[in-house]
Amino acid sequence: MRDMIGRRNISQAISDEIMITAYEFNSQQPKLFTKYLAEREPNRFEVLLSNATGSSSAAPGFFEPQKIENGYSQTELLIDGGIIANNPSLLAYMTAKHILDKKEMRILSLGTGTPFPSEYNIEGWNSLDYIKLSVELMIDIDVDMADY
Repeated sequence: MRDMIGRRNISQAISDEIMITAYEFNSQQPKLFTKYLAEREPNRFEVLLSNATGSSSAAPGFFEPQKIENGYSQTELLIDGGIIANNPSLLAYMTAKHILDKKEMRILSLGTGTPFPSEYNIEGWNSLDYIKLSVELMIDIDVDMADY
């Protein structure tokens, strides 16, 4: 991973903001790698991008957990970000809007899961078919929208 991404930290990402999700196995807590958090608490969140992406993709049963020593000399055992948010796009949007007070944004979500609608044979579909597909895609978003 380091060969592909290099030795850049989260705070050095070329975008305004970045969000990479992982799950810290020992504490049983979500781990969100963002520039915002890296600037505010670098001992916990300022890591190499390659370590964050390796953590986020460490699917249990397929890849070894990522071990990262944080700035407090504690070893964190990080696994797949899909444990907490299979599609973190909505989480990234809410962070940008409510914490960073962004008015305009672009979100690029890279991941696995439900195929894009172009992979479906949509010939002869009606409105109900599209609604059913929308529901399938929204199931991947693991955030409670009750207040939004």
